[in-house]
Amino acid sequence: ADVELEDVQYDFGHEIVLTGFSLTPPNGDVPIVRLPETVVHINRDALIERQQVEVLKVVVKSPRLEVVRGPDGSWNWQSLRLPPQQEKGSLPEFAIEDGTVVVRVEQAPGVPPGVLVLEHMDIELLPSGKRQYQIKASSNCEHTGAIELSGRWSIDEQTGQLDGKLTQITAGQELVGVAASFAPEVRTKLAEWEAKFLELLSKPADAQGGSPFGVSGPIKAAGAADSILGLKAKFNVAFRVTRPEPKTTPTFRVAMNIVDGEITNPALPFPLQDLRGELYADNDRFLVKELTAHNGATKLLVDGKLEGREAGYPGRIELNVNNVVCDQRLRSRLSAGFGRIYDQHQPQGDLDMHAVLAHDGGRWRPEVLNVTAKDCSVMHEAFPYPVEHANGSITLQDGNLIIDVSGMAGDRPITLEGTVVNPGANATILLTIRTSDLPIDATFIKACTPQLRSAIQRMRLTGVMDGEVRLTKAPQQPFVTSIEALLRNGAMNYDAFPYRVEGITGRLSAIGPNFKFKELIGRHGKDGTTVIAAKGDYGKLNNNVGELNLRIVTQAAPLDESLYRAVPASLQRVWREFRPTGLVDVVTDVHWLTDRAADIRMSSIELTKGSLSLKMLPYRLDELRASYEYGPDQNGLPMVIVKSIQARHDETTLSATGYQSVDANGNWRAHYDKFTVENLTPNQELLDALSQLPGLRQLFASLDPKQTLRFDGAMDFKGTSDPTDPITAAWDLDTYFFGGTMHTGLDFKNLRGKVHAKGNWDGQEVKVTGDVDLSSARILDYDLTDVRGPFRVSQGALMFGAGDTQRVRPPGSLEDRERITARLFDGTLLLDGVSTLSETPEYEVLLQLRNARLEKFAALHAPKQRDLRGITNGSVQLKGKGSTAQGVKGRGTMQISPAALLDMPVVLQMYHGLSLTPPEDYTFKSARLDFDIGFARFLFRSIVLEGDTISFVGRGTADFENNVNLDFYSRLPRSQIPIPLLHDLIGAATKGWVQIAVTGKLSEPQTKIKAVAPLDDVLKIFPGFVPPPISPIGQGFMPKGTSRQ
Repeated sequence: ADVELEDVQYDFGHEIVLTGFSLTPPNGDVPIVRLPETVVHINRDALIERQQVEVLKVVVKSPRLEVVRGPDGSWNWQSLRLPPQQEKGSLPEFAIEDGTVVVRVEQAPGVPPGVLVLEHMDIELLPSGKRQYQIKASSNCEHTGAIELSGRWSIDEQTGQLDGKLTQITAGQELVGVAASFAPEVRTKLAEWEAKFLELLSKPADAQGGSPFGVSGPIKAAGAADSILGLKAKFNVAFRVTRPEPKTTPTFRVAMNIVDGEITNPALPFPLQDLRGELYADNDRFLVKELTAHNGATKLLVDGKLEGREAGYPGRIELNVNNVVCDQRLRSRLSAGFGRIYDQHQPQGDLDMHAVLAHDGGRWRPEVLNVTAKDCSVMHEAFPYPVEHANGSITLQDGNLIIDVSGMAGDRPITLEGTVVNPGANATILLTIRTSDLPIDATFIKACTPQLRSAIQRMRLTGVMDGEVRLTKAPQQPFVTSIEALLRNGAMNYDAFPYRVEGITGRLSAIGPNFKFKELIGRHGKDGTTVIAAKGDYGKLNNNVGELNLRIVTQAAPLDESLYRAVPASLQRVWREFRPTGLVDVVTDVHWLTDRAADIRMSSIELTKGSLSLKMLPYRLDELRASYEYGPDQNGLPMVIVKSIQARHDETTLSATGYQSVDANGNWRAHYDKFTVENLTPNQELLDALSQLPGLRQLFASLDPKQTLRFDGAMDFKGTSDPTDPITAAWDLDTYFFGGTMHTGLDFKNLRGKVHAKGNWDGQEVKVTGDVDLSSARILDYDLTDVRGPFRVSQGALMFGAGDTQRVRPPGSLEDRERITARLFDGTLLLDGVSTLSETPEYEVLLQLRNARLEKFAALHAPKQRDLRGITNGSVQLKGKGSTAQGVKGRGTMQISPAALLDMPVVLQMYHGLSLTPPEDYTFKSARLDFDIGFARFLFRSIVLEGDTISFVGRGTADFENNVNLDFYSRLPRSQIPIPLLHDLIGAATKGWVQIAVTGKLSEPQTKIKAVAPLDDVLKIFPGFVPPPISPIGQGFMPKGTSRQ
């Protein structure tokens, strides 16, 4: 080594002054030590007396020590040789004043060296004890504030204690640069640590991990650019190094007081400023004391202790974070499991978090976690009903999360309790939400699943609920919601059947998307007399379609305007026409798939205390009892099954079964396949009700109002979707007569039996066809039996038998089945006719009698004339207007063969007048009458009574009061003229012809016989007299007011 010393001065006193001392290592360019001035205090007495140099104190002024490490890693002082071990003597006092230490580390070529300079260094080494120093030093460094050292140290035993203080140290990239200038690997190592740190943070979150913290998404930097892994701080350090015994491991204590700093490490959700606190470390433990920082109102407090070097430093770190804002920054730093819980609850507001992380020597684990909500809002994704002003806690116990939060749902208190076992993807979760008086309002409906929301909206359900919602989740499974709720003060007005129900109470239960409605009871109407009960269920068929099944039982519901508005429009049209009233019990079944229209069926509709009045036939039916069933037909169109109807109008009763339907165009039909009306009186009230059906009114007006009728068969009503279109009707009915009368001008009386009729009303005209099947009837005061045959009603006219104006055929060409046939006097009566159905009917009737027995007539109508006998055939054609005798006109003919007519007063009187002996058997071989009818009398054009011994021809009149005025003529054989004078007179004058004038009452006629002048030319018309033919019914006849007019 090269040693230089400029000057040494000794004044033979106590001080030796050395100046300009320098020491340069071998092959060195720069001195390692420069001592501008050194003062050595010696013991002058020892020097004089014993010639020993005993140094008492060394004072080095402004020294400079410069150590250099070369690029090869060797230090420049390593080439110096230490002086040989000298005898151990007493230690002098050392004092270094204003020293400078330069440490320079040379780097590879082109790389600047690292340089550390300690300035204003003052050091005192005071001997204390045997070869031991008390140390006191201070200095300054450009990268720190003041540096202070103090302590003691034994030179020989290498034991002692050293205390130090460093102030105003700045941890940041500047410090890294200083360190890297001496050891470039420092920067490399930090870069490696940063890369590993970023890789760790950027890894996908461990779904199975139990830690509440994690990072989602890639991280680009480990902190601010001027930080060390996101840390930048100013701190003071105090340390103590102690070696109490030789050859033992020194103990150390380091206390760091952070006076200011910030953390921008991306592991935190947000940067922290104003970092303060204390860190302590020694050989066996590490302590964190009241480490605080904040971000706005969010404050951090960390305390912790790790102790036990050999065990891997187990211990606990306790964190308290207050006023953490629930935002995306916090969410981004939660682990997968806790992040999922966060997302499920969607919290907003401020939280306080207390966490304890435990280190077991190998890994960290959360030991305590307590998150306290402070006036937050929560909305769980399974049922996103907003809970405001939430306060409570989420606590980690034995690895599980315990949730206890209370808040307000609207203006109602609500609690959330639950447990999360094994937080993470494999978590088992049970959450229980309890509330009371929770309204079913827009907020509640919005929280429901889309299908349930649609169901509630369709039902227009309102009310308040007391209930409990349980949210459960099995590992790797979605949440399942279960609900148990009590509905109070509810109301429902289902839009598919908008019949408002109020005061609803009941129970609602649900598991997942499947709901059950139980014990629902409500009332309808202002007085609440209508009781409605319901039960049902709602389920989810798939992600898009839900299914609702609802049964509604209605009791004592009035058929009022509110129910009318509730039924489908197709039924409203029928309702308007039938105008029902009463009370109804209904069982309604609703099946609704949310992607289509609801299927509504009413399996039971029971109507009581009702009435019915057709709009087109306002004949009110009371005491109505009916049973219906409603549902779609095979084409999905609405249909009402009429299982039974019973009603009454005074003494008239009605019963029916059938159905009512509506087609796709809105046209409706009411069909009754069993339609029975009993004791119907065709009185004025019924006629007034038929005012809108003039054709039917005319038909019923022809029936005597003193009778009752029974109808049995099928009835059909039809209407269109246009309310202005008239209703049409059709029927297939049997009408039963019980002795009634039908006024058709020529009245049909004492009708007994059945009339079968098919008819229709097209809104303007009635058309009827049918068959008569009467056991008896009375016409022209004759009693008919077994009355059968066809009839029809068309264009305001009743046509019976062959009385069809469209057929012009002679009677002989008609078959009996085309005509009305009846039994009369053991013969057959055939009737054909037509009559207008008007107040003053016009009619035309053809009656033909076949093979009637005259004795049967006599037994009924002339019991005193018991010897009247004969087979009677004949016909009569009648025309008239109204029911008076004056309006009757007609023409007829009658033939009796053989004819025992002697018991007839007229014939008997003629025989008596001629003093003839009656025959033993028949009076005549035949009798033939040709007559006209008019002016309330019969005008006999010809009467021919032909016998073996005597014959009569005659003519005359007989009125409807039984007054007769007849003239008969007969030619008698002379041998039969009993009076000689008369014999001579008649025979000479008339060649045997006499005239018998018959007058008086038919029952007591008066006869007058007189001779007549030769009448051969006049009476030659009588032998073989043939009456003119009678025209067929209808030829040339049509009632007034018809289309044929």
